[in-house]
Amino acid sequence: LAVPIAGAFFGGQVLLGVVVAGAFAAILSTMAGLIIACAGTVGHDLAVNVFDPQMPEGRRVSIARAAAVAIGLLGIPLGLVAEDMQIAVLVGLAFAVAASTFFPVLVLGVWWPKMTCGGAIAGLATGLVGSLTTILGRVFLPEWLQFRNPGGLVMFLAFGAILLFSWLERTARGESAVPNDTEEVMIRMHGPEAG
Repeated sequence: LAVPIAGAFFGGQVLLGVVVAGAFAAILSTMAGLIIACAGTVGHDLAVNVFDPQMPEGRRVSIARAAAVAIGLLGIPLGLVAEDMQIAVLVGLAFAVAASTFFPVLVLGVWWPKMTCGGAIAGLATGLVGSLTTILGRVFLPEWLQFRNPGGLVMFLAFGAILLFSWLERTARGESAVPNDTEEVMIRMHGPEAG
């Protein structure tokens, strides 16, 4: 709120209007970008790669449009619920969810050649469910289980889930649980570039 106040103080109503219009345009462009990214993920990645690889282009576009509407409608009640929350807290919780889900999978995917697909999925699920449970669980969890920012604890649970489920999958399926080209990919990622 400091920028609109400064705009009104130094430039009157005209500069205040410019500042507010700029902030509103930034908010709308960010929301539109996120909705388009989510709709594209649902329409292309999820619908085609998971449900029907031979899906016609028109059907994909229809699914993406429906997903954009659904995501926009889902965002309205979530925004109303979070209306009184501080933006810094919401951003911190978003980073906690990201740290709990993506960070363990990315780190172990780059540095641990024995990670399996099942381990990665288990880590993502553990991080997502654990972080959302601790964030939303403030309503029903006892006080000693409530965390201001659950990222640190849940992230280590996700690391543990990846290690455990990768080990279980390798035990059950043998070395076929790990892709054949893993060693080559690790050398390309970590070795010196060929001159």
